[in-house]
Amino acid sequence: MKHLPNYAKMNSIAAQFDAQLRPLFQQYIESPPSDPKQRKDAYRKLSERVMQQVILKLDEVETAGEEGARSFRRQLIRDVQGALRKMAHSLSRTSFNAVTYVRNRPPLSEHEVPFRPPNFPRKHA
Repeated sequence: MKHLPNYAKMNSIAAQFDAQLRPLFQQYIESPPSDPKQRKDAYRKLSERVMQQVILKLDEVETAGEEGARSFRRQLIRDVQGALRKMAHSLSRTSFNAVTYVRNRPPLSEHEVPFRPPNFPRKHA
């Protein structure tokens, strides 16, 4: 007897990720720990948790060779990997965020000249 793909199990795993883990990812991305060691430890713990609770469980799901089920599982894994990539980017980020600084600083007065790094490409006339 041929087994049918277990969409219910994949949906359950995806729902668990969205409800329990995605908020932790978002919290880490928006405000990672300022201490580099704590930031690295939090990243490691969360990424290991995702590996155990999501990716390995998705690998166990039987797709019965059905392309739609395989595609669905693949998309779920890509979604999780995308969240891991965003979190990894936050891991390498320093505590000084230039984009946030520029967005939050007061506008330049008419006498101030915007900072331009020395190697910044200049437009030639």
